[in-house]
This record gives sequence, C-alpha cells and structure tokens, in this order.
Amino acid sequence: MRIISLSKKIGQRLMSRHIAAELRNELVQINEPVQLDFSGIKWLSHTFADELLGILHQELGAEVFNSRIRMRNVSLEIRGVITLTLEKAMNPGTAATSKRGTAKRAA
Repeated sequence: MRIISLSKKIGQRLMSRHIAAELRNELVQINEPVQLDFSGIKWLSHTFADELLGILHQELGAEVFNSRIRMRNVSLEIRGVITLTLEKAMNPGTAATSKRGTAKRAA
C-alpha cells in the first residue's frame, strides 16, 4: 500500500481545485491501494474534497474506490467535510460543487 502524506505533498491547507485535480489524476494512475495521510492538515475546503474524493468516487465507482482509497489521521472536522463529499458523490443529483455534477444537471 502506498502512503501519501498530504501535508508534505501539498501543505496544511487543502483548498485548490486545480491541485486536487492533479492529485486525483495521479491517484488514478496508481494500481495499488493508496492511503491518504491527513496528519498535519489544518483545512480541507469542500471544493478540494469534491475535486479529489467526490469525482474520484464517481469515476472509480464505490466498490473500487473503497478497496483502493484509505484515509488516516483525519480530524473530526475534516472527516465531516469528507463524509459530506462522499454522500454527494453517491447521490450525484445533489452534488452542487462538482463540475461534473453541474454538467450533468445542465445537460
């Protein structure tokens, strides 16, 4: 299992949708389980979480996402953002923040 320390890779504040998209593209290329380490993370924006985890969940599907993506050292506050993001990913009609969700509603 590959471990990715988000604070070392990106910093303590995870906010940029662009950086999240780059990380998501990197995760898709990894053909083994990945553990995202949230130790040292002080802030996780909803847009970052949606771009990284929400869209990744939609692209991989629930079964593959759950088997390949693990998270550790997640604070209670950040866990709330992640939970909300994944709930929206499982119900795409309610995902207001993702570009993909917006495109689906507009179509």
